[in-house]
Amino acid sequence: MLKNLVNFYLISYAQRRVKEIKETYANPFGLQKKALLSILDKARYTEFGRQYDFKSIKSIARFQNRIPLFRYSDMQQWIKKTMEGKENVLWPGRIWNFALTSGTTSGNKYIPISKELLIANRRAAMDCLAFYLTESNGYSLLNGKFLFLGGSTSLKRLKSGAFSGDLSGIATHTMPFIARFMYEPGKKIALISDWEEKINKTAQKEVDVDIRGISGIPSWLLVFFNNLLEEASKRCSKEVHTVAEIWPNLSLLLHGGINFAPYKDIFNRIIGKDIYYLETYPASEAFVATQDKKDEKGLLLMLDYGIFYEFIPEEEIDKENPTRLTVADIEIDKNYAIVLTNNSGLYSYVLGDTVKFISLNPPRLVVTGRIENFLSAFGEHLIVEEVEDAVTYACNKTDSEIEEFTVAPLFPEIPNELLCHQWLIEFRREPTNIEEFTKYIDERLRERNDDYNVHREREISIGKPKIVSLEKGTFYNWMKSQGKLGGQHKVPRLKNDRSIASELLNLTLAKP
Repeated sequence: MLKNLVNFYLISYAQRRVKEIKETYANPFGLQKKALLSILDKARYTEFGRQYDFKSIKSIARFQNRIPLFRYSDMQQWIKKTMEGKENVLWPGRIWNFALTSGTTSGNKYIPISKELLIANRRAAMDCLAFYLTESNGYSLLNGKFLFLGGSTSLKRLKSGAFSGDLSGIATHTMPFIARFMYEPGKKIALISDWEEKINKTAQKEVDVDIRGISGIPSWLLVFFNNLLEEASKRCSKEVHTVAEIWPNLSLLLHGGINFAPYKDIFNRIIGKDIYYLETYPASEAFVATQDKKDEKGLLLMLDYGIFYEFIPEEEIDKENPTRLTVADIEIDKNYAIVLTNNSGLYSYVLGDTVKFISLNPPRLVVTGRIENFLSAFGEHLIVEEVEDAVTYACNKTDSEIEEFTVAPLFPEIPNELLCHQWLIEFRREPTNIEEFTKYIDERLRERNDDYNVHREREISIGKPKIVSLEKGTFYNWMKSQGKLGGQHKVPRLKNDRSIASELLNLTLAKP
């Protein structure tokens, strides 16, 4: 009876909420202005609010003139006070939770998580479910379990009495009662911090559970699925080839964090049935966007979570006074660094991601990379989106599949040898002709990037890419050596130096 009531509530909520979301895009600028002024009004008596005189800011233009862009290092002194237990520093009252995230340039970062931000994140999770239910009519999802393959839910208690840990851990500890009916793998396993132990225990438990939805980063989901298939094969003393043989009712895979395109064919094959893939763009600082249509490219920018967004042309992000655009000013097919002011004490905060809008009404975006995560050792300025697209194109053309990859500059060691890019790839299924694979990589990059094409003209500046096929498990072992197994950790796709490439090559002998 209780389960039926829960299902009725969720179905009613989904229908009502999707209609409400559509209405928010009638006046996106007005909604964003309201969000900003609400944040400033709530925080006007905090230390930060008094220093920047939030009380006198009544417009977006004045806010942008007065509040500079902040990176984590700029906010660190304020966050440290908050972590020590001081009230009313960045946000009214006391902050009790801090999401621990690995910064690529500044080490570990602690992001304040207020009650308001937690509520917004819960709403975002419900919205993902709402979009799925209304798009697919997949209400049978509610009759089974949902597996969250996140980081450890174990939280560390700070001296101040506050808690820090993985955002998934904070979310699990504050999970609403209604969601606990569907949640797996359960508290005991979710608390395990050792990633390898955790996926083994999860596979052992969930092989007999009616899992109908699963969430995680694609690269780690593949590792888990391999463990699951091994466990199921041991149980029934015969080879189990697909996830569908174990979970015949699986209907939804929620993913985010990295581009799914290079993995799509692998997932189709390993799952063994047609399911709904729903992409999200969650960050510790805010849940930014989600896929609202099954066959629609791009993620819908969510505007009613109490977050104010600004967009800086990527080429201006390091300028002293960059152009700061709102949702009303953005253009299609331009790369922007995303900046946010949230309901947890971050103001004009440079998130670090770059995005590109593919539609404006409503605003849909694709994540194109990181501000510091590009390759321009030779002036070619390749971004993550372009290399991911190129490897997907090459895989499709050669009927091959990749597990992981990264790209680095390769400098000549002998006279007259050209500079080039070295692609370190761990194949799940290798192309029969690596030269053909290389040709398609190069061809696609030349189509997508004018600077790269100019450098490749007549091979005067940059030579053709060089592919190195790494032994199976190389990237997994490298991530393990970095202490970055599982959770939100991802392999960097691009690096302007050879630090990652050298470590990978030293870790295992590359195939000839």
